[in-house]
Amino acid sequence: MRCFLSYLSLVCLSVPALRAQSCPDTGTLSGVVFDATNAVVRGASVEAVGLDGSVRITSSGPDGRWTLLCVAPSVYRVEVGSQGFQSRETVALRVQINRVTTLSTQLQIASVTESLNVDGEDNAAKSGGSNVLTASQLDGLAEDPDDLQRQLQALAAASGGLPGSALITVDGFQSPSTLPPKSAIQEVRISPDMFSAEYEYPPYAGGRIEVFTKPGQDRIHGAIFGVLGSHVWNASDPFSTTGTPADKQREGFEFSGPLLSRKRADFALDLDHRSIDENAVVNATVLSTTGTPTLFNQTVATPQRLWLANARTGWQIGSKDTLAISFGANNNSTENKGVGGLTLQENGAFGRVSEYDLRAVNTTFIAKDLLHSTRVGFSWKTTEQTPNSTGPQLSIAGAFTGGGSSIGSLHNQERDLEFDDEIYLSLKRHTVKWGVQLLGAFINDANPDTFNGAYLFGGGSAPALDGSGATLNITGLEQYRRALAGLPGGRPTTYSQTSGIAEVPLEQWTIAAYIQDDWKLITRLSLSAGLRYFSQTAPNVSDGIAPRVGAAYAFGKKKTWILHARTGLFYAPVGSPISLETVRLDGQRQRSLTVYSPQYNDPFGTPASTPPIERQRRFEDGIGITPSSQSQLSVEQTFFKSWAVNANVYYTASWGVLRSFNANAPLIFSASNDPAAAPRPLAANLNLFEYGRTGRFAGPFAFLGVSHFAQRFSLISGCLYNGFRTNADNPNLFPQSTYEKSRDWARPTGSPTHSLFAVIIYSLPFKIGSTTNLSVSSGAPYDVTTGFDNNGDGVFNDRPSSVTATGTGVYATPFGLLSTNGVNGDLQRNIGTMPATIHLDLSLNRSFTFKEKHGSVLHQQTLRFDARAANLLNHANYTAADGIVGTPQFGRAVAADYGRRLEFGVRLSF
Repeated sequence: MRCFLSYLSLVCLSVPALRAQSCPDTGTLSGVVFDATNAVVRGASVEAVGLDGSVRITSSGPDGRWTLLCVAPSVYRVEVGSQGFQSRETVALRVQINRVTTLSTQLQIASVTESLNVDGEDNAAKSGGSNVLTASQLDGLAEDPDDLQRQLQALAAASGGLPGSALITVDGFQSPSTLPPKSAIQEVRISPDMFSAEYEYPPYAGGRIEVFTKPGQDRIHGAIFGVLGSHVWNASDPFSTTGTPADKQREGFEFSGPLLSRKRADFALDLDHRSIDENAVVNATVLSTTGTPTLFNQTVATPQRLWLANARTGWQIGSKDTLAISFGANNNSTENKGVGGLTLQENGAFGRVSEYDLRAVNTTFIAKDLLHSTRVGFSWKTTEQTPNSTGPQLSIAGAFTGGGSSIGSLHNQERDLEFDDEIYLSLKRHTVKWGVQLLGAFINDANPDTFNGAYLFGGGSAPALDGSGATLNITGLEQYRRALAGLPGGRPTTYSQTSGIAEVPLEQWTIAAYIQDDWKLITRLSLSAGLRYFSQTAPNVSDGIAPRVGAAYAFGKKKTWILHARTGLFYAPVGSPISLETVRLDGQRQRSLTVYSPQYNDPFGTPASTPPIERQRRFEDGIGITPSSQSQLSVEQTFFKSWAVNANVYYTASWGVLRSFNANAPLIFSASNDPAAAPRPLAANLNLFEYGRTGRFAGPFAFLGVSHFAQRFSLISGCLYNGFRTNADNPNLFPQSTYEKSRDWARPTGSPTHSLFAVIIYSLPFKIGSTTNLSVSSGAPYDVTTGFDNNGDGVFNDRPSSVTATGTGVYATPFGLLSTNGVNGDLQRNIGTMPATIHLDLSLNRSFTFKEKHGSVLHQQTLRFDARAANLLNHANYTAADGIVGTPQFGRAVAADYGRRLEFGVRLSF
């Protein structure tokens, strides 16, 4: 720690400032240079030749970037070259007054060449499923932030991670961020080299989406826009028996320009407001007024209001020193949150999330080959929830969830502090990068979970009502009916209630230091090596040392084949929600009690069949951070100059994965034992839920991609195979039994095995631009359970057993005859599979440009019309299924994503 403090003091004092000159009525050329192995190229020569014969020369810096300021408006030919690489030339690159024209260049070894330029912006296909999307290519993607995020997540899955779980960062900060408005985005980097030591999470954790926002302009520029979607043309929910009108309205503006003096400072403002009047469809089974099970289908309005705002200002302090300060705001409110599927409207809540980020980035060239970057960020976030009902929650297994939400009146305040400091050193054959990353979270969480109480009706054995004295198995809904009528067998399965102090404080720090060296050993071969150190508090763990190594080799007669091999060790931190749970349920601050077979409406007043069981949460002794190793082998081939194919195979092995278990579960191994009478290892009447490192995660992941970039047609596509297996989907997952963990090893919940995606950007006649987004996935797995807690461990995740004979508690299912009578079922976890999903989105746009000259100043306005269809095929994409054996809708989907949505927009830029 003393070394870290000394290092921070040294680098923070190394910030020189020099003056810059002003040059109005000119433009700027800027770019970045990569090699075929996805590493930046330092010292590459850049020569821009205008139509009038004027020449401007510069070279790329330690981070591969180069800039030419004060460039006269004209058409330029830009040539980029470096020793050992084939020079590349871009023609017809137009520089306009007060505009920044960007160019990304990928140099190939020897005689291999590949060039791309689309409207002054270039995009080089990265190896290993990595891509860079520029502002012009983002134009064809969704305007809606949620839809845009889904599309980017689909692309990020190519990095070897679970779909939909990629980490989104903004402007180089390590902490996750809300996706800013698309109008504020200049570039998106999807899945960079995740094996670099600067990155914490391994590729299998979901990949990475790095968003970089736009700077200001030398002259005033702006735009206003509006988007409209109406129930008149939108499709209904697949489960709705009536029309489900869905309206969407978006409007906003962006405004940027010089601040104080030209070339010295600039500003950019973006505001995006969204009103979405969607609906949730309840597809549950309830009791009619006569006590008869009845399918209940209801459409519930779930209006959402979202404000997104970004403000950014930048200063050119000197020719080698820049400072950028940004402020982002995100305010999102939703009514009837959580409603849909088996969840009734009364169990929903009004939710609001308010998040604000204040960030500063300082970049300084200390010397020609030495770059220093410092980032400081502070964010504050408030999450609030007000339940629709304050009564006890009613969970009827496989039928419906009603009553008041168990989460209650939630109020969470979180303050996060981030400090990142990095230095790049460029040598003749080495690029060395080292830095520190410091994150602090200060949380005040008022979470009255189950303070209102929660009844569970899971079904099970009950006497027949015909007086025969027979015993039969009943569903949770029949159990609830009997409870309402005061009939035998009508006691709830459990009643849980928590009391105590709702407010829980938590302070958590994480610190990491890393060093990364990329070495160009010979013309064909590049090596990389890195080392990362990590530690954290709450819980206190340290000594997480993670080495990473990699190599890239060009081979073949024309050296168009690139082979990548990478491997590394990673450590996953313990998240603050997990630590909060251990503080909240420590048995002193909050006390949670569960009563088995209580009297309905009087769970504590009438003696229950068993005494209350207390529930506590804690970390297992010696808890640490989860290690994992991941390796990648990939081959990339470039052909026909602008087409590329790459194949990637990953293998992941993670041990000591965090998951939950009951350290004081009853010692019961057969159905003949009574859990209430069985002895416990530590104390009576206590369920001690521990977070322990008892889980595993392993398996292969494969990706085959085809990409093409050209002025009129671009393609990013790929197919994925997910062979991951785990017994710890998340830290809150329990095995079906503390003492019998067989058949828990299975596909991760919600993770499809096969996926395919394609993004096609193409130009149609009459100057119409078009973008097609296709995403197809096989069905995601879900678990099949009995709905009972036969082993008394306090967790209702017991699975059934396969049998060959019918009888009481035996059901005929698509998985064969399943018995719910055993203690530890032999059915594989996550044996169920949802139907496949298909998302096809189509966007069309047409722009009209109007130019007007006043004196020597050229004014330009652009009017753009957009039309977009989301889920064009109106395919029913199911999101949840009933997995409880014996329930009315077992094995059926009970919730789905939205149907077809059409939007029309207009945008005026000036």
